[in-house]
Amino acid sequence: MVIPTTTTTMLQTMQRSLAPQYLPKLRPMRHIRALQKRTLGTLSTSTTRYKLPRVSTEPRALHDSLKDKVAFSAADSSTTRHHHLHSSPFSTDRTWPDGLLTIFRNCRQEPGAYTNQRYCGPYNKLLTYCFGPNSYEFFVSPEAPYEGPPGETCADDYVFIVVYDQLRRPVMIADIKGDGWVGNAEYRLDADEHMRWWFELMAHDCPLPRFWGLSLLGTSLRVYWIDVATCNMNPEFSNRSSVKNSSGLLSGDFLAGAWNIDILSQEGFDKMKEIQEDIAESAAALS
Repeated sequence: MVIPTTTTTMLQTMQRSLAPQYLPKLRPMRHIRALQKRTLGTLSTSTTRYKLPRVSTEPRALHDSLKDKVAFSAADSSTTRHHHLHSSPFSTDRTWPDGLLTIFRNCRQEPGAYTNQRYCGPYNKLLTYCFGPNSYEFFVSPEAPYEGPPGETCADDYVFIVVYDQLRRPVMIADIKGDGWVGNAEYRLDADEHMRWWFELMAHDCPLPRFWGLSLLGTSLRVYWIDVATCNMNPEFSNRSSVKNSSGLLSGDFLAGAWNIDILSQEGFDKMKEIQEDIAESAAALS
């Protein structure tokens, strides 16, 4: 397996994968902002005038009018927040549905199936379940890269899913590899670097305080998140050079045990509930 090691090679590979779908939205942003400034400048100097609703200047009437507006705004905000928090099955369910586990079990048993054949559908279903199958605050979008990310040689062995809000701003990503990755130190290093690459590419578009990421090697989960304001990322980066053995090779136990949560277990259910609730609460606070 040939693993690109330079930033240039990684960028070229990424641009041939998901980047062609995502970067066109990012590259012209400075031009869009300049256009917005010119447009807003034009609007601000426009001679158009709008009639404001007539409000009584009598102190008591004005006070009551403002009080009613504030009360309505607070009630509306409370309703929105309640809807965000209760539109997911996590508000009632205590474990994964049997039907979801059956989907995973059957798809994982397909002989000779590539990773995207085995996991794209099941993980799309799992994330749609997490964020509310009947909700429209968020939507799940399986991306279809032409090639894999840096270090990947076949798009069939790679699945990438993004959870967006209604304005198509990313709030979480899921980077999914094959089951065999978890037992190989070089592959674990690649999986970790891929997550950090995606975060660098996408986190600045997240409207929430935290941008979440799921690294999945089969059903083995490692959770990532970044503070959008400070760019501090968890877990911290482990440099390849700092974990070489005496022969100068990557130690076989590098990141061993890092993907220590089975997402289909009760622990996995509880972790996904924690992440979904954080995203939903943060989104509700913006409403």
